[in-house]
Amino acid sequence: MDRGAARRHERHPRRAHERAGAVQRGRRDAPRRRIRSGRLRRRRPRRVRPTPAGRHPPALVTAGRRRLVAAAAAAVTIVVGLGVHRFAPDGAVSDVAGDALYALLVYLLAVVVIPRRAVWVPALVAWVWCTAIELFQLTGLPLAWGGACPPIMLVLGTVFDARDLVVYTATVLAAATADRLLGAALGRARARRGA
Repeated sequence: MDRGAARRHERHPRRAHERAGAVQRGRRDAPRRRIRSGRLRRRRPRRVRPTPAGRHPPALVTAGRRRLVAAAAAAVTIVVGLGVHRFAPDGAVSDVAGDALYALLVYLLAVVVIPRRAVWVPALVAWVWCTAIELFQLTGLPLAWGGACPPIMLVLGTVFDARDLVVYTATVLAAATADRLLGAALGRARARRGA
């Protein structure tokens, strides 16, 4: 330190101390300045994309609640279906009702298994299952197996009927639409209660 600097330090020791501290801070902040200048890349936060409507079940309807409602509806559907099979007279009306209840039951069971998926997923599963069962009846095996064990007819049916495919498709679409509307209504109701 030369004499001039020593004299300045003696006259203004506080200013000299502040200048020394500024130099030290500048050295510590040098890496930060390099980061800000762009020499070192910083990670950008991930963008959260909005979920399209209908892609997932409503956020305010939990998977457990959806599974519980579907399981209860499936139990009611089984009881009604057995009642139609047992007490309704044979005819076109009972056949259509039985096919519709069968497709509805398959959809509800799919929701029980995969409650977190969008409504079109269990709808597709139900439609594929019902269509495959109806086409399988062309082989004659369900009718033969049903003769040996009648309860098999409740699951696999008996003979092929193209009308059944139309009933399956309409029922699955109606079930998926009702599921979506009910889920949205429950979500809005919970949102209003929480607000």
